[in-house]
Amino acid sequence: MKISTQKLRRMIREAISQYGNDDRVENHPKRDELMDALQKKYGIKSRTTEEFGSSPGGVWINAESNVPESDDGLPLFDYYINSDPYIFGIHPDFEAFVIDNYGFAPEWNDPGTLMLWSID
Repeated sequence: MKISTQKLRRMIREAISQYGNDDRVENHPKRDELMDALQKKYGIKSRTTEEFGSSPGGVWINAESNVPESDDGLPLFDYYINSDPYIFGIHPDFEAFVIDNYGFAPEWNDPGTLMLWSID
C-alpha cells in the first residue's frame, strides 16, 4: 500500500491534534473552566486526560511535585496521607472546590497522578 506524502502529513496532523488542546472549549467547556480556575487559584498547571492517553473529558494533575498548600498549610493532595482531615489523600478544601464549584471529583490514577472526573 502506497501513501502519498500529503496524505501521511494529514494523518500525522490528525493524530497529533487528538492529544492537543485545540478542541478544549468546543468539547469540554466545564473542564476548561476548571483547568483555568486551578491555574488561577492554586497555580496548578493541569492537562487533559486525553494527553495522558486516558478517557476523554477529565483533568490530569501531576501530584508528585509542586503540590500547593491549603489555607491551613497542608498539601492539597497526597496519596499517602490517610489521616484527618484528608479523605483518601485529598484535602477537604480541594475536594469542595472541584466538586461544589465545577462538578468534578478527584480520583487517584497512581500515587503521582491525580485525575478529576465529571460527576454529571
